[in-house]
Amino acid sequence: MSDQEENFPSWLGSRERRLLGLPVSALQADIIVSGDGSGTCKTISEAIKKAPEHSNRRTINLCEGRKI
Repeated sequence: MSDQEENFPSWLGSRERRLLGLPVSALQADIIVSGDGSGTCKTISEAIKKAPEHSNRRTINLCEGRKI
């Protein structure tokens, strides 16, 4: 097991480990949460509701700022 693999919990799959190792610029978010209105949603709750119920995984990007 590599040093990088040891930094992740055992329940985290290889796909998720690979995604977490990528730079943010390499990721394509399906939904962007930004309280200032510059994203596709203003709240995390709104983003979760917007994701299709029976969909595959979705990527939600949380912009910098205060989350309430």
